[in-house]
Amino acid sequence: MSIYMANVTQREKVKAAAYGTGLGTLGMLAFHIPPSKNRYVETAFNVFKDEAADNIENLNSSALTITEGKNLSGEQKLFLSQFGVNEDVVEINSKIKTIKDSITDTDSIKNLRQTFVDTFDTFKKNPAARDALSIKVFNRIRWSNFAWGVGLGVVLGVALGLLRVQDPKMSYFE
Repeated sequence: MSIYMANVTQREKVKAAAYGTGLGTLGMLAFHIPPSKNRYVETAFNVFKDEAADNIENLNSSALTITEGKNLSGEQKLFLSQFGVNEDVVEINSKIKTIKDSITDTDSIKNLRQTFVDTFDTFKKNPAARDALSIKVFNRIRWSNFAWGVGLGVVLGVALGLLRVQDPKMSYFE
C-alpha cells in the first residue's frame, strides 16, 4: 500500500497529528525507565569530562587575565579558591595539568570508571545518597529517555495515523 499525501485532507492530517500526540504522550513515560549500569558509567564519564573541560576553560581564562596584568574578578577569585589555587600562573597551570591527566591517563580513567560501577547500585536505590555528579548523570539519562520516547512516539503516531486515515478499515492488531 502506498500513501499519496495529496489525497490527505486537512481533517485527516489533524487526526494523524492526534495519533502522534497520543503516542508522543505515551513516549514521555520513557523518562521513568531506569538506566543500566553501562549507560550510567558512560554518561557519568561524559559528564565528568564536560565538567573538567569547563574547569580547564575557567582556569585558562584566569591565567590569561593574570598574564595580561589585570585584576581577577570576584568570580574568578572564588573559582580559584574552590580549587585551592593561589593567583599564580604556575599554580594554575599545574592544576590544569592535573585535571587533564584525570581525564586522559588510562589508569585514572580505569579507576574513575570502577568508582562509577561501584557506586551505581547505591545511587540507583537511594536517591538521597547521590552526589552532585550522579544527580547530573541521572537527570541527563532521564531527559534523554524522555526526548527519545517523545520523538519515537510522535513519529510512529503520525505514521500510523496517516495509514489509518488512508484505510479506515485497517486494524493494527490483526
